[in-house]
Amino acid sequence: MQWVTDPMREFDRMRKMMDKMFSRVPFFGTTEFQFPLVNLYDSRDVLYVVAEVPGVPKENIEINYQDGSLTITGKREFKKYGQSELLRQEQPEGDFEKIIRIPMAIKSNEIKAKFEDGMLTVSLPKTEEAKPRQIAVEF
Repeated sequence: MQWVTDPMREFDRMRKMMDKMFSRVPFFGTTEFQFPLVNLYDSRDVLYVVAEVPGVPKENIEINYQDGSLTITGKREFKKYGQSELLRQEQPEGDFEKIIRIPMAIKSNEIKAKFEDGMLTVSLPKTEEAKPRQIAVEF
């Protein structure tokens, strides 16, 4: 039999276990792995969103921009191997949605997307107001 000498330490251990358990369930928190993985790049004139979508045909990808958010949705499916049974699955499969908050004003009618080698690149041109500029100090 183990005696608890510090009850607060035991509560902290239980809290960490619960956090770990619920972080894996999308309804209760963020998932451990969110598909697709996304990088955001900022240049002077354009914001680039680059998403890894290996194994997803371009026909299964939809991109929408509305109210300052870029949404990437799609479906990733794997082929079945005859009558085989799946024993282990680490690669996410099924419907996915990624919402990226865009932190600046964008020319929504000029957004372009390119799909190549499992990488989706979305180019979001900035409005003139969103571009950085240097302000001269008057004397």
